[in-house]
Amino acid sequence: MGEVDQVKQLVEGAHDVFGRLDVFVNNAGGAIRKGFGDITPEDYDWQFGQAKGCFFAMQEASRLMQADGRIVVITSAATRSCPADAALYAGAKMAMEAFARCLSRDLGHRGITVNVVAPGATKTDLLAGAPAHIIESVKRNSFGRMAEVDDIADVVSMISGPDARWITGQILRADGGL
Repeated sequence: MGEVDQVKQLVEGAHDVFGRLDVFVNNAGGAIRKGFGDITPEDYDWQFGQAKGCFFAMQEASRLMQADGRIVVITSAATRSCPADAALYAGAKMAMEAFARCLSRDLGHRGITVNVVAPGATKTDLLAGAPAHIIESVKRNSFGRMAEVDDIADVVSMISGPDARWITGQILRADGGL
């Protein structure tokens, strides 16, 4: 995601293959888990490279998108819980949330909605070997389990459909009631 030219090519490629762009889901993963004092400038650049890629991917998607399109950005419950070892991750995801909320204002006149889905712990490769406090947080949600990928995909699908035309600039916390 930190390679802006590649991000733009990816969005343009999708547009070229399908001939249009109706829905764009921006889902950058990867987290540096370090204590605040142990973070290096290289760590910072890598983690915030995801936010940079998100920004320019949305810029390109919004340029190519049909009227009444949908942009969805996937962030994290960490933007609200701010775990001790996730300052960079939470900060980069918070930047993505701000980008999305601002872009919703820029694109509203075209009927394009821009929203954020902030999942809680979800069974993905990103959580392999996750710290104990993340696994423990699952016990605090209403369902007492980790989200499945389909749980989050269904939320994205819901806000990408025509019935969500009046929902924009929102952060949907798909965290199982954490």
